[in-house]
Order: sequence, then C-alpha cells, then structure tokens
Amino acid sequence: MTTNIVNVFEPAQFGVGDGATTQFQIGGPREAVTSITPSGLWRQDWQGNQRLYPTPRTNILRQSTNLSLSPWPSGNYSGVLTSQPSPREDLTVYKVLAAAGQSLTGGGLANTSMKSASATQRLTFSAFVKDAGFDRIRLYLNGANTINARAFVDWNIPDGVVIQSQVGSEFSNLTFGGELLSGGWRFFWLTVDSDSFANVVSRLYTLSSSTTVGDGVSGVYVWLPQLEASAVATSRIETAASPVTVTDYGASPSGLITMGQVPAIGASLTWTGSYTYEYRDDAPTLADRTVISQYANSPTLRQLIHNMDEYVNPDTDFDAFYDYVWNVETAQGFGLDIWGRIVGVGRMLTIPGAGVYLGYQEAYTAPTAATGAQPFGQAPMYVGAASTQTYRLADDAYRKLILVKALANISDCTSPSLNRLLSNLFAGRGRCYVSDTGQMEFRYVFEFALEPYEIAILTQSGVIPKPAAVLANVLQVDLPTTFGFNEALMQPFGSGVFFTSSGLINAS
Repeated sequence: MTTNIVNVFEPAQFGVGDGATTQFQIGGPREAVTSITPSGLWRQDWQGNQRLYPTPRTNILRQSTNLSLSPWPSGNYSGVLTSQPSPREDLTVYKVLAAAGQSLTGGGLANTSMKSASATQRLTFSAFVKDAGFDRIRLYLNGANTINARAFVDWNIPDGVVIQSQVGSEFSNLTFGGELLSGGWRFFWLTVDSDSFANVVSRLYTLSSSTTVGDGVSGVYVWLPQLEASAVATSRIETAASPVTVTDYGASPSGLITMGQVPAIGASLTWTGSYTYEYRDDAPTLADRTVISQYANSPTLRQLIHNMDEYVNPDTDFDAFYDYVWNVETAQGFGLDIWGRIVGVGRMLTIPGAGVYLGYQEAYTAPTAATGAQPFGQAPMYVGAASTQTYRLADDAYRKLILVKALANISDCTSPSLNRLLSNLFAGRGRCYVSDTGQMEFRYVFEFALEPYEIAILTQSGVIPKPAAVLANVLQVDLPTTFGFNEALMQPFGSGVFFTSSGLINAS
C-alpha cells in the first residue's frame, strides 16, 4: 500500500465537545493513520482559544474552587460564596472582602503553596475578577515574607488599566496582562521569575479607588485562581485540598487524540501538524457509499467505481472551479454569467456606435488621431447622433459591469461611498469622483477618457447608483487633450481644444 503524508498548516477542526467524549480520531474514513506529529492543539470554549499541552501542568494552588476554605482565609480577609454568574455561567462565585475597618493593603486573602526549591522558577499567577463594590484588584506573590521577595500588580477592573506594579530583588522579569470578558469579568495574570525559596504565598487583595478600609460588604468577585510553574497562563485546572496535575492530551501513532479533560459541549478542537496514512482495505469504498443495494454485489460495477475512486484526483477540477466560477476576479464565460445572475445584471448591453467625422485641423490630437476629427477624404460629415447597437459584453467588460452592480447593491449613495466605488473600479486610470452641482443634480467626473463600453455601463445599463429623484450626469474631461489651467493639469494654448457641453452625458 502507498503511504501518504498530510500536512496541516492552518488550524483544522478534528472534533467538537459533547460534554462526554474524550477521544477523537484524526484522518478520513478510509485512512489508516500510521504516525502523527502534532505541532499544536487548541480548544475554543468559554476561556477563548486555549492552547493545549501534551506535557503535565499543575495548578499548585489548593482550593481554587472554594476560597472560603483553608488555606485561603487570612486574618480579617475572607472569601464568601455569593450568587453571581461566572464566565463559564456557573451560578456562584466567591467575593474577596475585608472586614469593616480592615486596611485593604493589610494582608489579603492568602494561599501558601509548595514550589521547587532547587532552582529559579518562572511562575504565573492568574484569576478571573469582577467589580463587587470595590473597583481594584491586586495579584501578589511573596516568598520569604520580606520586601525583597514580593511581586505584585494593581489593576483598575472597569478599564483594565494597571495602577502600579512592584518587584523585589528576589523576583525578576515581571510581566503582566489582562483581557476583557463578557458580563463585566476580566482575566488578569502576572508572570515572574522566583528565587529558590520552597514556599510561595499567593495573595488576592480587594482594593478601591474611593476608600482604603473595608466595610465588610464591598469586595471583588474572584473565580478559579491559578498558580503554575509556567511562562504563560494556561487553561483552568480546578483544585480541592491538593494541587492537581493534568495532561491536556495524548496522541497515539494511529491518530487517536485522547483529551485529559472532557471538552465542554460545543467546544471546538483544532490542530496543526502532519500525519501519514495508508488506505484501509476494509474501509467503506466509494462503491459502498454510493451504489444502491440492487447493484451492491456486482463485481464489475464495484471495480469500475473503485478504480475511479483510486485514480481520479479532483483537486485540479476544484482549483479550476474556483478560478473560472467562484472568484469573480478570474471567472470566465459561464462563471461570470452566474455572477451576473447573482447581482442581477445581464451580459447584453447597448453601446453607442463608434464613428469618425470630418473636422478642423485645430481639433486634431495625436492620442485621438484615429477617433477624433479627420481631414477631407478620410471621414464623412457629422449627420447627427450615432446609431446604437446591442452587444454581448466580453468577459473583462462584463466583469466591470458586475462589480458596478455589486457595489451599487450595497451603496448608500453618499458621496464618500460613491467615491470609493469609483476609485475601486477605475484604479490607476486617473482621478474620478462625484461632484454635487446642487438643485438635485450630481455628476460622475472622470479626468480621463472612458472606453465606449464603460460609458454604456455608466449611462445605459441601469446599474449606476444614484440617490432617489436626483439627476445624474457623466462628465469626462480628457486632460491631455483639453485646453485649461496648468493647475488642473490641462493643456496650454496651441496644445489642446476647448471643452464643450458634449462631454456631459445624461446617466439618469
């Protein structure tokens, strides 16, 4: 059997949580996965898009789900269970508050944790918080109960602004951040390098911009605090009387992903990496999936369908479909016809017949030598308005008509909106803009020559957007051939002709 390699460079979904399932299979129904190398796994749930880890990680805080139990209570600080929806929509959280008259910076709710004493560790302390009468929170770590072994950050909860931060000499490399969540909740974290002391105390201070002492009622809601030996704040690990260690996932060579925690209902699981597979001989084939039971035992028919499944690769067809049909910028032929039906404009358009006529030498210019005034014996005299003819637009012209109609469908017909429309459609051609002339009239002004089909699109297709009951005109001024002021980039005496009203075309 042939071994195939699949590379997943952008996060691809491999499962959705149902509140019970912990195992998810990488690979298709006929793919027998032989090896897998994940480079990243993520879980999108109430915490946002959280990266998952194949190595153990530990929340070394005890009682992260119950701030009223030891070791949290500290002196005149307490954690009180109260009715308040959490970010996960739990119906109760804990309020950290100071007793009446207690200094708000006099100790805080404290939790002593064991850490490695053998070397410096990178520690991250994090928690979900919400204003509960006091509008500030302090996340505080200390190791040896000295001023040199502390690090803390004070945040203003409503706007997430940092009020102050400090780090003692036994800590270093303090970093911190926060994120606004729904319902007035915020997620705050600080990360610091700690010295080799064995214990670290995590403190939560409830602070206020209006008072420095507690009243026994006001405080800050705190939910699921976490202390971990990590350089980043990872997804929540709930603890009780002891620290808890989890491994987010494991991947077997057969492509089976086993989650360390049950993903919540609706949680999206995505991954990047690569895997190899072989086609399973016993897997349902295309014939098994498509042939009705009447022909299920026909070996010839099943073999023909099996051969088609094995040897026909539709990737080229998909690419061609995208280029010729789906992408309006590259669509051709019937693909553009489909786009025309979507936006509501046909390919047939009446375009004024082109014609040249006898004229004066002064009207001759090099750019219009073939289309402007002609000498005797080269063109007839002008006898009135040119006849019109109906044409089937070529792809490039039809594409422009489709884009005009698409923009017209979503335009609010204000000058800024119409100017954006013109600048997108005629990019690189020169200046074009909308001019409000007053008296319920406005103009599309083009400072360059338009092609006949472009004039027809603007004046006869019926797709040109304009405000209701407003007269619209198209004004084209070919600056390289028109006499005018130098400041307007027009031509001097002897090099250009006067502009006449014939350049104003009704587009209503």
